[in-house]
Amino acid sequence: MCFKYLFIVMEMFRFYLRQTVPFTISDIPLFFQQFFSSNSNLENLSKKEVSIVTKRSNVVFASSMRSTLLKSLEFFRLKLPSRNEILLPEYSFHSNLSCAIKTGFVVKFIPVDQKTLLIDKKELSKLISKKTLGIIITHVHGKIYDLSEIKDLINKNKLVIFEDCAHSFGIDSLLPKKDKKSNSESIKCLSFGPGKFTTSFGGGALATNNDELSKFVEDSLIKNESLINDLTILLKACLYTIISQPFFSYLIMKPALALTYMSKGRKIEADLFDKTKNKPKFIYDLSNFQKKLLLMQLTKLSPKVNKIILKRKEIAKKWFSLLKNKQSDQDFCFQFPILVDDIDGFIWQMWRQNIDVQKDYCTYLPELVKNKTFSQKKSDFFEKIIYLPTNQYLSNKKIKESVI
Repeated sequence: MCFKYLFIVMEMFRFYLRQTVPFTISDIPLFFQQFFSSNSNLENLSKKEVSIVTKRSNVVFASSMRSTLLKSLEFFRLKLPSRNEILLPEYSFHSNLSCAIKTGFVVKFIPVDQKTLLIDKKELSKLISKKTLGIIITHVHGKIYDLSEIKDLINKNKLVIFEDCAHSFGIDSLLPKKDKKSNSESIKCLSFGPGKFTTSFGGGALATNNDELSKFVEDSLIKNESLINDLTILLKACLYTIISQPFFSYLIMKPALALTYMSKGRKIEADLFDKTKNKPKFIYDLSNFQKKLLLMQLTKLSPKVNKIILKRKEIAKKWFSLLKNKQSDQDFCFQFPILVDDIDGFIWQMWRQNIDVQKDYCTYLPELVKNKTFSQKKSDFFEKIIYLPTNQYLSNKKIKESVI
C-alpha cells in the first residue's frame, strides 16, 4: 500500500496545470500602483463599471456573495411574510441553500436535467404554489441559464429570481446581442473569489434594479476601510498570482493536492457560515483596495480578461467534442462537469496525462439535507460529478492526446 501511494505522489509531481486568477506576474506592479492610487470617487466609479456589465442600476459591494443573497432573502422574508417557500435546483452551491434556511424559508428542490445540470423546466411548474416567493437560479460553471424560457411562469406567479452569477459575471457581456438572455427584474449576486473571471481575492456584490432592496442591503453594511485589510489583500493578490503560474504551481500547489488525494479528502467547502443557523445582523463592505482591483480589471485590464474568458470558452468546446457522449453542454460552459462511474479511476487517468481534474464542489452539506429526498434515481448521482479544466495554459496538444 505504501509503495502504491509513493508511486501516485511521484506521478502527480510530474506537472501541474492550473490558472487560478486572471493575472500574470507582469500585472503585479499594477497592484502596487492601484494600492497607492487615490480613493477619490472610487466607490462610484467601481459601482458604475459593475452596473454596466450587469445592466442593473444599483450595486452594493459586500465581503461575500452569500452575504448579499442572505440579506436579499431576508428583505423579502420581511416584506412578503406569507410567501415563505423558495425553490432551489438540486444541483447548486451549498451556501445558496444555507442562506434560504437561515432566513426561514421552506426549501423545495427542483429536479435538474442530467445532461445540463440546469433545472428541469417541466418539473418546475409542479412545485410553484401561492406561497412560493421565487427561485435561486444557478448559472453552473459559466453556462448561462436562459430565463426567457420560463418568463411566462415568472410573470404569471410574480416570482422573484435570484441569480447566482459566481461563474457567469463578465461572460454575459461577451455574448452576441441576440443571445443576451437576462431578466431586468432578476437580482444578481456576484462573487469575486480568486478563481473567478473578475476577482478582488474575496468579496461579492448585489446588482439589482430594486431601489428598496438595494437600500435595505446598504443599511446592513459595515464599512471596511482598514489599511491592514488592504495590505492583506495586496499580499494575497501577489501570492495567488505567483502560485497560479505553472512553474510555481508545480512547486507549491501540486504537493498539497497530492497529499489530499492520498488522504482521500473530499472538498465540501464547509465553514462556520453554513454550520450555524444564525444569520449575521450586519455584513462587511469590500475594502478600498478590492474595489480598485475590480475597477482595474473592468477598465485597464478588460481586453486581457475578455481574452482569457474567450480562450477558456474555446478550450471548453474542444473538451465537448471529445466528451460529446458524456454529460456536457457546449454553450458558454467553463470548467464544465461530466458524470463518470469510476471517479477515482478517471481522475487518475487524466492526472497521468498531466491534466488537473477535480471532484466537483457543488455538493450540499450533509447536515443541511439529510432529511431531503432528490429526484435522481441514483442516490450518488451528484457524488460522481467532476469537472475538467479550461485554463489558458491547457494546450490543444494535451486535449487531443487525452484518452477518455
